[in-house]
Amino acid sequence: MWHNTDASFGTLSKCLHWTGAILIFGMIGLGVFALKYPLDTLDQMAAKWQLFALHKTIGVLAFGFGALRMISMAMQVKPRPLSGHASREVFVARVVHWLMTFLMMLVPLAGWVRHAALPGFAPLFLPFGNSLPFVPADPQLSEYASALHFGFVVLLTGSVLLHILGALKHHIADGDSTLRRMLPGVTDVDVQKAPTKAPSLLVALGLIFAVAAISIANTPEV
Repeated sequence: MWHNTDASFGTLSKCLHWTGAILIFGMIGLGVFALKYPLDTLDQMAAKWQLFALHKTIGVLAFGFGALRMISMAMQVKPRPLSGHASREVFVARVVHWLMTFLMMLVPLAGWVRHAALPGFAPLFLPFGNSLPFVPADPQLSEYASALHFGFVVLLTGSVLLHILGALKHHIADGDSTLRRMLPGVTDVDVQKAPTKAPSLLVALGLIFAVAAISIANTPEV
């Protein structure tokens, strides 16, 4: 089954989900490794340059992946929560889901703007993307984008950890199919009869704007 139903995730959603997980963990790991890589010799400087170029290149591709994932979500039915889930659990899960959906585009976009506004350092391994329309070469703009990138990474990391903890809680403590229905072959589960209505999207957007405001307010002047 390729597409979602009210009760199950299709193959496309499962593939996008696990590909996104690999991208998130891989990019966070690569970014931390590049930041901590030493600069004691010329060879180390060259290697650090290449690490950042790789991180930025994958980031641009991750932005495209995030856009593809959002299009897929918009074109498919969203499976309903399992029947045993309380309304507060559903609400938190949906807030986290919206956060991850938006941040998988906002994190690489902020990093991309940072790169385009400060040209010359670790160019992309791509024939495009070192400059962006409407993004001037401006060190201050690059600082703002860098602060947003970091703030969004922190929020994304927290969202992913909550997502993992929730999945493990349902799988181990509750023994339900929350985690299993994102694995191959699981299609038939007992879901709630009607979708739960809650302002999860507004809460997620509020958190994103709050983090953006804090990041901008704490950006140093250059």
